[in-house]
Amino acid sequence: MTNDTNNALDVAVLDPKEYLKGNRRIVVDTSALLEGRDGYAGGVPQMVVNCAKDLEANPLVIPKAVINELTNQTSTRRARQDPELAERANLARALVQDLLNDGLATTSFGGVDDVWADPEFSTIARVAAEIGWEVLFLTADITV
Repeated sequence: MTNDTNNALDVAVLDPKEYLKGNRRIVVDTSALLEGRDGYAGGVPQMVVNCAKDLEANPLVIPKAVINELTNQTSTRRARQDPELAERANLARALVQDLLNDGLATTSFGGVDDVWADPEFSTIARVAAEIGWEVLFLTADITV
């Protein structure tokens, strides 16, 4: 997104396949996995379908903290507070596990004790720059 002189945001459509070549990577945030609003054209599952061949050579990067956040969202307490969110988190966890099993994603970033994904993104950005990656952070979170 960019700001023009009228301070309105311009939205550019990106082809995810362009970020699955060479030294480019897509890093997935918890919010992108949980996103369920209409108008998101299938979200991460649809992207996986559209890009499966490219993901074989250049898997999605899903930080360990994202998995931890999904696990927290599926707790009994969370399910009582927000059953719809807990169900989306369960579906997202299943999707991530399928992606890992099929070699279409990696969790090579972060530690098992990392609870929040947002701080992990600055670490990933720094490490990516050090190893020469260009990254696209896939998120629905406006605070990242």
